[in-house]
Amino acid sequence: MNALAAPASAIAADLDLDMPLGADNLHLSYGRHAVLRGVDLHLPRGQVLGLIGRNGAGKSSLIGCLLGLLRPQGGQARLFGAPALALDDARKQCLGYVPQQPQSFGWMKVGQLMGYLAQLYPQWQRAHADALLKRWDLDPAQAIGKLSPGQAQRLAVVRALAPRPALLVLDEP
Repeated sequence: MNALAAPASAIAADLDLDMPLGADNLHLSYGRHAVLRGVDLHLPRGQVLGLIGRNGAGKSSLIGCLLGLLRPQGGQARLFGAPALALDDARKQCLGYVPQQPQSFGWMKVGQLMGYLAQLYPQWQRAHADALLKRWDLDPAQAIGKLSPGQAQRLAVVRALAPRPALLVLDEP
């Protein structure tokens, strides 16, 4: 996870950019198997955090709780000062996320997806996205369904970086 420079929309929305990510006493279980037991985490602006552990240790579950994608049984996660389970659009716009298994839009071409996403993110940087596509040899005319797994992962990273997020979260990139 990497706290990056804040987009202009974040400043205007009066978000807590000094502490983009925090969690207090997170607990999560799957049945009788406790995955997270009282996790406290605070990631100040400009800090980088890496999660290391064996398969099944709970790294992706922790990320899910931190981003509000999973509801912990106890504790609370916060993004930019707000509960992760109730994020407003301004906070969502400040987050770049690459999941462990990126979502596929196989029927679209790479360039079509970039154009679609540019409409959703006011701070989308088209020149930045184009430069990343070029750097990582991703052809805008290529069908997403025809990309190799490595290319699909690189495309997911481009999608996360193009809007210049204040917080970048990568789950096994």
